[in-house]
Amino acid sequence: MALQEEEDEDRSCRCSDAAPLGGPLVIAALVTAVLSGYCLLVYGSAEDDASRVLKQSAVGFGSAAVLACLLCHITDPGTPQPDLDDPGPSDEADEALRIRDKILPDNTTHWKQKWCRECRLWRPHRCGHCHYCGRCVLRLDHHCFLMGTCVGERNMR
Repeated sequence: MALQEEEDEDRSCRCSDAAPLGGPLVIAALVTAVLSGYCLLVYGSAEDDASRVLKQSAVGFGSAAVLACLLCHITDPGTPQPDLDDPGPSDEADEALRIRDKILPDNTTHWKQKWCRECRLWRPHRCGHCHYCGRCVLRLDHHCFLMGTCVGERNMR
């Protein structure tokens, strides 16, 4: 019984794990280094008004880019919730039981719903499993190493 519980914990979705901050911190350091070098080397000795405006604009846009990177990192990309009334397949090893035909509520779109072995849930429409994060993400686009998170439904734009 204890072995079964350990296997269930190993295969459970790691949705609560925090993403590492390495990507956003590296981006922040790179943007800061580029802006500092640009402001010092290109506009360091410039005294005219146009140069000051360009320097302030570069710092403002660079700060906005770093802020957008950090906001994207801390925003959850969208995690599907398991439906307790819809149990999984009787045999997860059988590929035929892991895939079933479904119809969206508009009654026009047919799609194949898959059972995620790692997260132990039926994946909703356009949901994918990220093997880097170890979790399912709604409308998974890709895993962005620079942002340090997946790009999905809630942080796509």
